[in-house]
Amino acid sequence: MWYSSEISNKVISKIDNFIDWYLNSFLNLYVDSWIRNVWEIIKNYENLAYNFRNTVYLRIKETFSEEILWHSPITNRKNYLFLQTGNYRLKIFYIENKTKKVRKIYNIEFHKK
Repeated sequence: MWYSSEISNKVISKIDNFIDWYLNSFLNLYVDSWIRNVWEIIKNYENLAYNFRNTVYLRIKETFSEEILWHSPITNRKNYLFLQTGNYRLKIFYIENKTKKVRKIYNIEFHKK
């Protein structure tokens, strides 16, 4: 049973804001340090943040295109589930329309493990 998934603009914005926070917190920690190769470290961390963002989108796409075996219902059509990605647990809220086979992701929360 294949589903199409739609990610709301709010969720895209929350993911991008989280990645910006993730990167900026690291930059603030190292940018004024006297470490010799600080710019190499920063560039590496930028790549990690970019890869984490791609992993989040990939995990959402993979999970929501297939049958979901476990979820927690909020109401009749609203559900949420947790996905593990790196050091973070993502709580994803979505609405499912089984007749049209569409899942609309309307909110996301990031929780540190």
